[in-house]
Amino acid sequence: MPASRRDSPFESDDRDPLKTVIYWVVGALVVVAAVFIGRMLYFQYTMSVVTKSVNDIAATTSQSLDRIQQNAAAASQAAIAKAERDRLDRAQAERDRTAAQQEAVDRANAVAAAKEAAWKAFYRPQGVCANPDNSSRMECVNAHLKAKTEFEKRWAAGRSLRVPQ
Repeated sequence: MPASRRDSPFESDDRDPLKTVIYWVVGALVVVAAVFIGRMLYFQYTMSVVTKSVNDIAATTSQSLDRIQQNAAAASQAAIAKAERDRLDRAQAERDRTAAQQEAVDRANAVAAAKEAAWKAFYRPQGVCANPDNSSRMECVNAHLKAKTEFEKRWAAGRSLRVPQ
């Protein structure tokens, strides 16, 4: 027999069966070890991919949270600024309204003062009615009412307020 054929451990012609079993067991152990090492390497690779993905997700989440916080802070500041502007606008509107009311009161007071001055210039009690003690006499009351009625008509019409003769 040729030498190469005889030296093979798997040939059982002139070998001990125990050696053959040992060769098969060692061969199987080598295959199992290779599969185990391959699986370990695959597991390690898978874990590195998962770890990288988790780290990427964590970084993205952290960035998103930072943006959300910044947006919330900006929105809060904008709301505070708007509330302050609204408060200032309401205060200015109140000041304007108060000023307009005061202006209307001042105009009304000026008109009332001008009307009172015009009345005093328009009506001068005559004769007996010139004495303040006689102002309750019937003819004085009637003269006063007649003059007041004429004055009010002229005032309303904006006509001349010359003293009647």
